[in-house]
Amino acid sequence: ASEGDNLPLSMLHYNFDSAAKDVSGHGNTGILSDSGVKVAGGQADFTGGNVEVPIGAVSKAKTISMLVRANEMRNWTTLFEAGNSDSFVKIAGQSDDQGRYGISLTVKGKGTAEEVKEVRVMGNKPLNIQEWTEITFVQQDDGIVLYLNGEKAETAVFFKEQQEGALEGRGLQEIVSGAARLGSGAVWPDPAMQGSVADFRMYDQALSA
Repeated sequence: ASEGDNLPLSMLHYNFDSAAKDVSGHGNTGILSDSGVKVAGGQADFTGGNVEVPIGAVSKAKTISMLVRANEMRNWTTLFEAGNSDSFVKIAGQSDDQGRYGISLTVKGKGTAEEVKEVRVMGNKPLNIQEWTEITFVQQDDGIVLYLNGEKAETAVFFKEQQEGALEGRGLQEIVSGAARLGSGAVWPDPAMQGSVADFRMYDQALSA
């Protein structure tokens, strides 16, 4: 959705009209990798490269939204990742043995694996390959909400040795160090994105759509 009367001002916004310039006015301009990403016609086309995003913006974010068209999708194909092995957030594609594709967000706060477990939210609605999809994750009420094309999506929550889905206060606000990248991994060596992003935003408020 375009920013208008019903949306607050973003704190980071790449519309890819001019490389990865932050048009929100907050100075969070990204840096294109030397290869594997090309910006033209209001979109960034990824073939293994990435856009480096200021890590300081991630810890302030309550909403991360992007307009994506994937040319292919494998398990753990990275759309966005930030942090380090101690605390991180990862938005990734998933596929199953029936040829269906979906989106997941994994977040882990600070602490050892014994102290803090990963929380993963996965949408139960397929992501159509080679079609534009607006993906929005919102950190709200100590949990994660997913919107696809502006509509709240039913999700399943998966955990590693954890029985409840609450973030327990350990969410995006704890991701203050490491790297942040759009289009490929910043923490784990998972497959990079093959596709395009036409809009990427972060808000310091939890949006409802």
